[in-house]
Amino acid sequence: MRKSVFQVNKRQKEVLSQLEQDGVVYVTRLSERFGVSEITIRRDLETMERARLLTRFHGGARLTRRAAAILMKRF
Repeated sequence: MRKSVFQVNKRQKEVLSQLEQDGVVYVTRLSERFGVSEITIRRDLETMERARLLTRFHGGARLTRRAAAILMKRF
């Protein structure tokens, strides 16, 4: 069985931090915040969804239970 390796970049770390704080994020707001295209944000969210850190929905994403549990273990 092959393990999935997920390397988080700085922007993705900040997205996860925002998710931890608010529970949801929106593509448009993230695009404006980071000064990147909405396509770039969607790619980031897609990558994080494949790593099972979030669940995407139309226009945004929410934290998965798995990611919430991981984030809780940090403290």
